[in-house]
Amino acid sequence: PRCPPPSPFVQMSTSLQVLSAQVNSILGVTAREALNASGTPALEVTVETIQGTFSAMTTIGPYDNDTQRFGGKGLLKSVDSVEKLISDKLVGRELNQPSIDALIQEEPTPPANVVLAVSMACCRAAAKHSDLELHEYIAQLGNVSDPCIPVPVFSVINGADAASSPLHLKSVTVTPVEAGTFEEALEIGVNIQAGLVGTLENSGHKYTNVGSTGGLAPPIESGLEAMRVVMDAARDIGCEASVMLGLDVCSGKIVEGLGDGDAEGEEDAEAKEAKDEDAGEITYDVAKWVKGGNQSLKTGEDLTEMYIEWLVKFSVLSLEDPFHQKDSPAFMQFKERLDAEIARAKEREAKLAEAVEGDEPGDADEEPTVRNTATVGNDPACFLQLVGSATCSTEAEIDRYHEEQTVNTLLLTMAKGRTVSGAVSMIGKAQSLGWGVVASIETDSAETPDDFIAHLAVGCKAGQLKAGGLRGGEFVSKYNALLRIAQSEEAPPYASRSFRSFSSSS
Repeated sequence: PRCPPPSPFVQMSTSLQVLSAQVNSILGVTAREALNASGTPALEVTVETIQGTFSAMTTIGPYDNDTQRFGGKGLLKSVDSVEKLISDKLVGRELNQPSIDALIQEEPTPPANVVLAVSMACCRAAAKHSDLELHEYIAQLGNVSDPCIPVPVFSVINGADAASSPLHLKSVTVTPVEAGTFEEALEIGVNIQAGLVGTLENSGHKYTNVGSTGGLAPPIESGLEAMRVVMDAARDIGCEASVMLGLDVCSGKIVEGLGDGDAEGEEDAEAKEAKDEDAGEITYDVAKWVKGGNQSLKTGEDLTEMYIEWLVKFSVLSLEDPFHQKDSPAFMQFKERLDAEIARAKEREAKLAEAVEGDEPGDADEEPTVRNTATVGNDPACFLQLVGSATCSTEAEIDRYHEEQTVNTLLLTMAKGRTVSGAVSMIGKAQSLGWGVVASIETDSAETPDDFIAHLAVGCKAGQLKAGGLRGGEFVSKYNALLRIAQSEEAPPYASRSFRSFSSSS
C-alpha cells in the first residue's frame, strides 16, 4: 500500500520550527579584504541573518607578510580563518553577544582582527534583532541606563609618526569643553581647523600636509609653538575660553634603551623584560622625530619640567602617555609636582583675592603658576586628565595605575577590548574606579569608515570621543554618526561640561 501523504499540519509545524530557530540565529559569516584610508587592506566581516547582512571593518593586523601582495600587508590568511575557524562555530548560533564573544576566542583562536570584526558585526546584527539602535543595545550590554553623547576631541595638529613633520608630539587636540550641545561643539571644531590654515600662514608656517589622524601637519618642531598656533586660531574665531588642549606625547616611541616589543626578530618577551629591568634610568629622545636632528636626551624629571611649563602657558585638559609605561618614578614625580603646583596656584589666587578685598597689593608669589586650577569634566578629583593609552591596555594595568594614583583616564580603542564585550568591560572597570574615559579610533593604523566606536562611546557613556581630525571621511564618519544620534527623536543627553562626572553617575 502507498504511504499516506505527510500531514500538512506536520509540515507546517516543522517549517515553523525551522523558521523559529532561524529568527535570531546566524545564517552565515563571510570575510574579504577591503581598503583602509591609506589604501592598504583592512578586514571586512559580514554576518548574515534572516533580517539582512551586517558588516564591520577592522584595520589592525596581523598581516600575511607576503611581499608579493600589498607590500606584505595582505589579509588573505585572516579571510581564510573566518571560513576555517569562525563559520562553523557561529552558523546556527543565537545572537547573544557575550556568548558569541566567548565562543570566538576559544581554541583554536583566530587572529585578533578576525575576532574583533566578527564581534562588531554580530553586535550590529543583535541590535537589529532586538529592535534597538546600536548604541541602545550596547548600553544594555553594559547595564547602562542613561547613555550620553560624548564631547568630541578633535585632532587638529599631527606630528611624530602621525605626520611627516618634525613635531615630537603625536597630536594636539582641541576639546570644546564649554559647548552646550554636540552641534555647537562640532561647529567649534570645524571652525578651528578651518581657521588654523590661515593662522599657520600668518605665523610663517606653510600648510603642506595632512597627518594620518586627520589633523594638519605643519613644519613645527616645538610643542609650545604648536599649542600657540592652535589657541591663536581659537582666539581668532572667538572661542578661546570655550576649548582646552590635549597633548598626545606618545613617550613610548621616543624612549631610549628599552625594547620596543613590536619589532620582528627581537629577543623573546622574558629577555626583553630582563633587559628593561637592567636599563637603569629611562631617558627620552625628544628630537627623535626631527629628521637629521641631533639626539636630545631627557630624563623623566626633565619631561616633568617641560610639562609644567606647558601647563603654565596654556589651558591643558589632557596629557596622553606622558612617560613610558615602565617609568613609574617619573609618573609619581610628575603627580607630586602637579599637586604642588595646583596647591600653589590656588594659594596665590586666594592671596590675590584678599588683596583686592583689602585694596592692598598683597604678597602673592609672582612666579607663574599653572593656568587651570578648576576641576575638569565636573569631576571634583580631576584638574588634569592623565590619559593611559599604551600604558593601559588591560584591566590589570588599570588597577595598577589606579593604585599608584598616577593615571586617571582610560583611552579605549576597540582593539584593547578584543571584542565588544571586552571593550564594554574595560570601560566599566575604569568608570567604577572614578576614571574618565576617552573612546578612540586606532591611532597607530590607518582608519576605516566604520563608525562602531561612536556608538560604543554613546552606549557606554564614555563622555569623550577622540575620532581624529576633520580632514578625511574616515574620521568625519564618526562625528556624523554622533550627529545623527543627537538629532534623533529620542536623543540621549549631551555630556557637555560633565563629561567625566556623567560617565561615573548611575
